[in-house]
Amino acid sequence: MISRLRKRFSMAIVLATVLAAVVSLVAAADTIDPGATGTARYAWGENVGWINAKAPTTGNPGVTVSGTKLTGYMWGENIGWINMNCLNNAMCGSTGNYGVTNNGAGVLKGYAWGENVGWLSFSCQNVPATCAGTGNYGVTIDPLTGLFSGKAWGENIGWLVFDYGTVPVANRVVTDDGDGIAAAVDNCVFDANSAQTNTDAANTAGNRPGADLLGDACDDDKDGDGYTLQQEQAVGFPANKDLSYCSIMRADVDTDHVVSILDLTDLAQFFGKNVSSGIIRAPERYKQDADDTISILDLTDVAAVFTKNVSACP
Repeated sequence: MISRLRKRFSMAIVLATVLAAVVSLVAAADTIDPGATGTARYAWGENVGWINAKAPTTGNPGVTVSGTKLTGYMWGENIGWINMNCLNNAMCGSTGNYGVTNNGAGVLKGYAWGENVGWLSFSCQNVPATCAGTGNYGVTIDPLTGLFSGKAWGENIGWLVFDYGTVPVANRVVTDDGDGIAAAVDNCVFDANSAQTNTDAANTAGNRPGADLLGDACDDDKDGDGYTLQQEQAVGFPANKDLSYCSIMRADVDTDHVVSILDLTDLAQFFGKNVSSGIIRAPERYKQDADDTISILDLTDVAAVFTKNVSACP
């Protein structure tokens, strides 16, 4: 009996050790200070001191940067944790859907939250009308170097500065996606994608709708059909599966595989007509938006992809 208890106790210790190691790894999962310098991780607040964007050895994870948002936490010895996104602790429903966003080019917006300091705004553009009074402040990340710049504002703590000469370059927050691809040639500078997969690369080469140079890891229109995944899901397509642009690209009204003035003219002759009336041939190609009437919105949709090559469409 005693022997079995000892074995169980030993096993419990092993499991606890493993669990602690896992927690430690999770806490360290961030994209800050990729060179492990020990210094490239700080912002400065005159009223709060140094704020660390890198995970301490214990506690919450540090900041993780992606092409759409920042998650994780910053830590200040004098103020405690600053939560960069309500997704960190699944509190979005009760606290509001707050968080710091990234527009994909390193321009940040939105809010972080600290239990001891309240809201921290990362851009006056959160409420554009305030920019004149506060100055056009904000925080940005250089896509090529990963360096944070600018300043954030907290009503209770004042400015949190990421550069402006207050923070030495060696101490400024730096991020990297960790995929080993140099930023200058990385098709997703804020999202790890070592394979550099770009599903719609052919669309870019062929001047087709949805053309871009983004890799799949940061492209919200992976198949290059000109519609985001969210838009495609809104019309009933299965989650995480993009539509082919051929199946919804209606702008080639005359089916000659090039969107031109001829398509615009062809569509304009039925301006104000209802496609459900039976007057128009092939109404599925004429109808560009969700309603049944050919309007300026339909003409605008065609003009938006003017001169695009849709020769790959059937």
